[in-house]
Amino acid sequence: PTDPDARLYRKGNHREARPSYLAHDLIDTKSRVILRRQASPATGSAERDTALEMLDEILETKDEWGLPHRPQILTGDTGYGAGRFVTALIERDIKPHVPLLAGEAKEALPAWRRRTFNLEQKRARDQKLKEAQARNRVRDIQQTAGYQISRKLRIRSEHLFAEGKNQHGL
Repeated sequence: PTDPDARLYRKGNHREARPSYLAHDLIDTKSRVILRRQASPATGSAERDTALEMLDEILETKDEWGLPHRPQILTGDTGYGAGRFVTALIERDIKPHVPLLAGEAKEALPAWRRRTFNLEQKRARDQKLKEAQARNRVRDIQQTAGYQISRKLRIRSEHLFAEGKNQHGL
């Protein structure tokens, strides 16, 4: 018998799918302190959705925990490089230090020939424009020395995941 809420998930190609949950950590890479840990059902967007939830919790309770600063940078792997996710980070005034799922070249901002009075279509256009601007902002960030340093520090989080699996049965 398995947990009915678990979803079939496989970690990579040519791997078998197993009923699973995903574990997520929000880590301060400088100190290697785990600020939040959460499990979620294994879905395609679970990493990004859970990251935003945990980040919002940290932003709301920063003072209660005695954190000296609010988070300024979020670093992650390519799975966090979706346009909607980096847009959400920029809206929270957090710099995304993630590789994009889109290409490396700056993209032209979308423009439309006709105005629309359809509210749903207007919102979709606005979201598309915001995401293109956010991806271009991330491309600018990727050219900085700070980005290169945070990419090197990101490996520290992988060490914590390995320790959790090897020593603590995660």
